[in-house]
Amino acid sequence: IIIGIATILLIIQLIIMLLKELRRDPSDLNVSMDKTLAQDQNYSMTLETRKNSLKSRYLIAFVLTRSAMWAKAPYLYTLFMTVHKFTMAEIGILYLVDVVAALIFGPITGQLADIYGRKMFCHFYNISIIINLLLRMQGSPALAYLAQIVKGFEDGLSYTTFEAWVVYESEKEFKECKKEAERFRKRLFKNSNILDAVVGILTSGICAIIYSFLGIYAPFW
Repeated sequence: IIIGIATILLIIQLIIMLLKELRRDPSDLNVSMDKTLAQDQNYSMTLETRKNSLKSRYLIAFVLTRSAMWAKAPYLYTLFMTVHKFTMAEIGILYLVDVVAALIFGPITGQLADIYGRKMFCHFYNISIIINLLLRMQGSPALAYLAQIVKGFEDGLSYTTFEAWVVYESEKEFKECKKEAERFRKRLFKNSNILDAVVGILTSGICAIIYSFLGIYAPFW
């Protein structure tokens, strides 16, 4: 009980530290302000509104997609062992299938997203998550391999299209202020990494409780 309470307190302290870090200004001060922005106060206020809008849209989508990953990732091994009855060697092959699929699909989806639109491929990520989960719910060993291939596809999307989309949008939104766009992206990606850590802790904790009461499929649902 004492160890459990201490662990919970440490997690809460870590989340508080991460949230404080989220509020800090970027430490990189080498990016000076654009002349137009420094001279025109009205334009500065308009730009700030646009920055906040783009930041909110990206971070909400990022947090939701990452929470979907953190909810199921810790329980894949247990699912393979208990439901599918895979051996250690077979589980190793399953994880290899995932990595190889990501290696193959990553460059392909990145190039297709550049041609046909990154936003559309971000939607494809959501669809692939649903397909992945539905395949895992069947409890079939054959479908588990297919689910790993789909997982590799979605990993390729998550590490390319979302960041590529926000970089493109920031260049388009702030084309008059290149230096502010650079500053915006540095702060945004720093915040997204911190949020990812917070979401990972919270989602994993919630899913651990759900798993304890409702079984192995509960985190996937």
